[in-house]
Amino acid sequence: DRYKQFSQLRNLYTYMIAHPGKKLLFMGSEWGQFLEWKYDHGLEWVDLNDEMNSKMQHFTKTLNELYRTEKALWELEGSYDTIEIIDADNDADTVLSFIRRGKTKKDFVIVVLNLTPVERKNFAVGVPYKGTYQEILNTEMKEFGGTWVKPNAIKEAITVPFKDYDYQIQTIVPALGALLIKPAEINTRVKSSSKRKNVKAEK
Repeated sequence: DRYKQFSQLRNLYTYMIAHPGKKLLFMGSEWGQFLEWKYDHGLEWVDLNDEMNSKMQHFTKTLNELYRTEKALWELEGSYDTIEIIDADNDADTVLSFIRRGKTKKDFVIVVLNLTPVERKNFAVGVPYKGTYQEILNTEMKEFGGTWVKPNAIKEAITVPFKDYDYQIQTIVPALGALLIKPAEINTRVKSSSKRKNVKAEK
């Protein structure tokens, strides 16, 4: 199933880009070359005549540009403060979520990875502040080889606790897809009186 192969590849690359640490792709990997690289052969450039490979190359380019512009994905990568787990225990839905942080309170990116071929509707994601959040990457957009023609709308946080967070947003997570979400308008001055805020206190 080539569709699922490329969906999972986009998921994998998003996880790599969003995870702390240096990034490395071997040549040809950016478009999902079918054959493994051989030292005595050139790259399989002919693959780019295939729509799925061509869209995969476009996705990788978009992901690299996003990494360059979103400082939260690299600014503090040498510190434990760069990553904050939202939910790593969701074995029922097999969805992993975490936050990558930059130097300022407003500079962070929420990462949501769906590792199963089942779309998750009204999926709750814990967020640190009240306000609105916007999707900056959806790996299942049609331009990348997926089936979505428009992204999720901007989401407003609601005051419903989720794990260590006092607020949450609810969104649709595509099957075998990943979302990158960042704050649109938030109030970082709102403090919680709960113990959850103490656990996630800003440095």
